[in-house]
Amino acid sequence: MRLVSLYRWWLRSGLASGLGLGVSALLLDAAVYGGFAVMGVDASEAMTLVRQQYQRQVFELLATLVLVFLSVFMGLGVFARGILFVLRERSSTLRCLYETALIALGCHLLALWHAIIQRPQLFEAAAWRSHLGWTLRWLATGASLAIWWLVVGSLGLALVSRLVWRLWRARPARASSRAMLLAMASGTVVLLGLVGVSLRTPARFLPGAKRPRHIIVVAADSLRSDRLFPEAGSRSPMPFLSGLLAERATGYSRTMVPLARTFPSWITLLSSQLPVEHGVRTMFPTAEERRKTPPMLATILAERGFSTSVYSDFAGDIFPRYAFGFQRVRAPMLSAVTLIQSQAMEASIALLPYLDNAWGKALFPVLRSLANAPDAQLITTELLSDLQHEASRDTFSVLFYSDAHFPYAAPYPGYGRFASPTYAGPNRFQFSPASLLAGSPSEQELGQIRALYDGGLSTIDDQLRRLVTGLEQRGLLDSTLLLVTADHGENLGEYGLGFAHGNHLLGIHSHEVPLAWIDFSQPRPVRRIDRVHRVRTLDMAPTLLELLGLPQQPSFRGRSVAAGVSESLPCLMETGIWFTDIEHSHDLPRDLRIPYPGIEKLVLPNASNHDELELRSSWNRLVPIAKHLGWQVGDERLVYVPLRGGALWQLYDLATDPGSQRDLAEQRPQRVTELREQMLAAMRAAAPVREVGGLLEWGIAPEPIRQDRQEN
Repeated sequence: MRLVSLYRWWLRSGLASGLGLGVSALLLDAAVYGGFAVMGVDASEAMTLVRQQYQRQVFELLATLVLVFLSVFMGLGVFARGILFVLRERSSTLRCLYETALIALGCHLLALWHAIIQRPQLFEAAAWRSHLGWTLRWLATGASLAIWWLVVGSLGLALVSRLVWRLWRARPARASSRAMLLAMASGTVVLLGLVGVSLRTPARFLPGAKRPRHIIVVAADSLRSDRLFPEAGSRSPMPFLSGLLAERATGYSRTMVPLARTFPSWITLLSSQLPVEHGVRTMFPTAEERRKTPPMLATILAERGFSTSVYSDFAGDIFPRYAFGFQRVRAPMLSAVTLIQSQAMEASIALLPYLDNAWGKALFPVLRSLANAPDAQLITTELLSDLQHEASRDTFSVLFYSDAHFPYAAPYPGYGRFASPTYAGPNRFQFSPASLLAGSPSEQELGQIRALYDGGLSTIDDQLRRLVTGLEQRGLLDSTLLLVTADHGENLGEYGLGFAHGNHLLGIHSHEVPLAWIDFSQPRPVRRIDRVHRVRTLDMAPTLLELLGLPQQPSFRGRSVAAGVSESLPCLMETGIWFTDIEHSHDLPRDLRIPYPGIEKLVLPNASNHDELELRSSWNRLVPIAKHLGWQVGDERLVYVPLRGGALWQLYDLATDPGSQRDLAEQRPQRVTELREQMLAAMRAAAPVREVGGLLEWGIAPEPIRQDRQEN
């Protein structure tokens, strides 16, 4: 009898209905799974790695996913059973079972509907595979969200009305007991609200006590300077930050980036050294290259008593992989394992609506590394929370947003803010590189891609408004120094220069970023944004030390520009690694490249270094030799292009030719010679330079090519 009663309770509790629904959803997700598409590891190699090396890690993730999958849906079943109890207190076991399943399915569809509106990018691949792309386009709209709220509000109102009616008709004793429970619940909610208000009370300090300094470096990946400081007649997609900087900031709108790739650029920002000096010149440095760690800004400030932290989502996966010196790192990890695990997470379509939040990312940290799910709100919340707990200490924080990084997959409403409502192509919610395979994109496609990019910036702008408001509410704003910059800019199809960054040294958009700061403890500055002179990201760390009144670090190659500059500072530049082979390059003609394979042939996981992807040793000489090098003085940029038959030297005047469309080298040979000598002298001051066969080897050890490491 007890087993029968337990079995009936299991059926009537909603657990059985939820379990059945969860198993069905799990099987459906498995059926639409599209297989591996891992960056730097092709499908066959990824499966080989899973079988040979990562079986345990993948099995543990899948087992946890299944457990969470079933737990969430059983909880959903219990919730649905509670709704059914409000609607009908008594029913047969069989009727209770299928009615609970139907209500649970309806609740899940509502959750899925809302998740699609918030992040259609997570569901886009599954939708196209099942030929439901039109449904996704219809659901992911503002009108759809309004309908969703109308449906949820109507259902909620109907349930509350039903509950009130049942309580009113209940016997007095039962009504009084339920009223007491409702009163206790209301009291608990009020108490929790009071606790929350108390936690947000501004920090107080004793009269005469030294107020701590809070240094916050805000950076947006791929932030172009022209988006923050638009030309007259143009509007910024970041109206809050742009207006704040115009009103209160000091700094420069034309800050040059030595290497427009995230990993080497961040080391340059925080060490004030060129990539050739600190040793990281690609996105996939070896463990040996990362051991040569120069003095970092975070380490210098930590020695002065600052609490140092960095916060980021998918584009910040570099921070756990290098000794930047931060005491607290809230950023994802990039490795072959996490790339493979992310494929399993993206395939869990039915579970994603319940995991795309802080709780889900705490349970599955790999969610934080999804390129199509940046979370500016989460990292802003983490920073504000940590500052609240460390309000009495000096703090140095880096906040690095990813929404404007490829594939420009901002959540709602960012992806639709600037997009045409009539657009229905492949770049509806995020930039699809496959859309470029058919040739040059149309003006409509270009407009949509730029709209997605601007939508990512607008999402970041919303969070910066929230950041400043949160600092003010906590009483921390008037002790905050806010510095705004970026790791690099972005090409968005202008002048036929392609997309992304770091592939060439043409144009201004990928190598020109802002460098501006606001000291909220000081009155508005006399000097505002300098839009004429050029400085470098090399100069950020020295400038910050001067603003804090701290001595300069001897290893810094840059200089402080806090007091202004009388002329533009020269900048050495270089390209990054090419991710595609010469046949699939869309932004650089094949006759301007020394060819080497695409990324899937260039890197491999290093099992002795946490399975991180590293450049294969067989390419560790050709890749740096093939780099384009540049020397910029004012508006003139000299570009060195290595080719198999020798070197090509190009000269551009960016003041009159911002797209680098007219090579002036033949017209101004004397100027080319002068700039070339300046460039070589600057290169020799940073690292050894050799000329072999007409090509420059800069900072490359003169040793034979070694065989690939055999980690696998």
